[in-house]
Amino acid sequence: MKTTLFILCSLLFTSSIWSQTILYKKGKYGLSDASGNVILKPKYDYMAEFVNGYARIELNEKYGFIDASGKEIVAPKYDQVRDFALGYANVELAKKWGVIDTTGKVVVVPEYAYAIEFDFFTGLADIAIDDPNEHTWGYNIHGIMNSDFKVILQPKYSSVKWVDYDYVQVDMYSKFGLLNPALEEIVPPKYKNVAPIAPELVAFLDNGLWYLVNRSGKPASDITYTDMNYMSNELAKVSRDGKFGFIDATGKEKIVCKYDEAESFSEEKAKVKLNGREFYIDKNGNEIK
Repeated sequence: MKTTLFILCSLLFTSSIWSQTILYKKGKYGLSDASGNVILKPKYDYMAEFVNGYARIELNEKYGFIDASGKEIVAPKYDQVRDFALGYANVELAKKWGVIDTTGKVVVVPEYAYAIEFDFFTGLADIAIDDPNEHTWGYNIHGIMNSDFKVILQPKYSSVKWVDYDYVQVDMYSKFGLLNPALEEIVPPKYKNVAPIAPELVAFLDNGLWYLVNRSGKPASDITYTDMNYMSNELAKVSRDGKFGFIDATGKEKIVCKYDEAESFSEEKAKVKLNGREFYIDKNGNEIK
């Protein structure tokens, strides 16, 4: 919001904010209305611009909020505060973060290592607390909170990360696993790499081989691969025994691994090489003349 400064001989300056104006006098901040009437005598060490109807205030290095009428809805008692958004604000106390509503009521007790930020696409938040088993390096363990501020996955992983098809990649001390969209652990965090290949298909790497499981964590194929790629035109390039082929979204080897070289499908065709000859195939494995 644009701010207009006025320099007066009394060392008073104001900042226009909606119909209110921030007052600054003798090192303190207050508030007046559009007519210049003082509605809050300067008493704070700092006052931020209004955001969504509320302004952050500071007094004696503690923070709170006032509303547009100048009413103090949250006394300055927090070590840090974030602006209100959708009726809630992150607050920090003793190096732990929580959430309050616009009445000042605590809706999430300050106990988390970071401010709670909800993912735009999933509506979920990565939350972190101190790892109770690690007292030397101060590591955190992570879980998930929904938009109702309910913890739907208790913190226990080194990290959580949303990936394709609404799956969640988790790790435990640099070993990776995967949760399905229902937050069920279908691949435990003990592998070098793991990735969803399709909505119902997941691959994980163990001792140099890629294994396939379905959305429930049950094996999707008896075949293992030395190379695995993401889906392109509904097929994923794979390799075994030094040959290349393609699997479909269920894990079925739709085009048998027999090619010496292969590129991923693009525009319904893939370039392959067999016995020194290069040509294109369709999604059924037929050569395109």
